[in-house]
Amino acid sequence: MFVVIQLLLLGFLMFVDNLYMFIGLSFVAQTIGGVGAGLNSTCAIAIISSFFPTEKEFYIGILEGGIGIGMLVGPLCGAFLN
Repeated sequence: MFVVIQLLLLGFLMFVDNLYMFIGLSFVAQTIGGVGAGLNSTCAIAIISSFFPTEKEFYIGILEGGIGIGMLVGPLCGAFLN
């Protein structure tokens, strides 16, 4: 939910004319998105740990590997689409 709010705020920044308000809202949007991303990863690890208590290291490794691959391939795909 926080990441959605961040994206909406960043989308509406194009309508802000005041430089200081633009910078302030940008920082607020990025802060909200960072909090949302932190909550998301914390909850994901907690859910994995509760569903797979004996193999949690394996599944957390898969989660972190997927995040790493996504962070590697995502900007690359975005650069090609741009």
